[in-house]
Amino acid sequence: RSRSEGDNVRRTFFRTDIFDTFTGENDTEFIRHLYKAMMGREPDTDGLAYWVWELSSNGMTRETAFERFAESDEFYVICQQYNVNHG
Repeated sequence: RSRSEGDNVRRTFFRTDIFDTFTGENDTEFIRHLYKAMMGREPDTDGLAYWVWELSSNGMTRETAFERFAESDEFYVICQQYNVNHG
């Protein structure tokens, strides 16, 4: 896959019914779900506080938070472990 194909997959997922279930949640629950779904773990205290602050006080959109999770080193390593092309 090319980089653009990987980006398209992420953007498409963000607009699916599966991801829509997150939209009614508060920012804390939204971030908890991103950690569980993408990192396979609960958020650490500092990470949770940082992301909630970004959303609630710094104007970050949920789509941008999702993209940053998908572009993170941690998610890249997880993709490598499962032999998945990160994109």
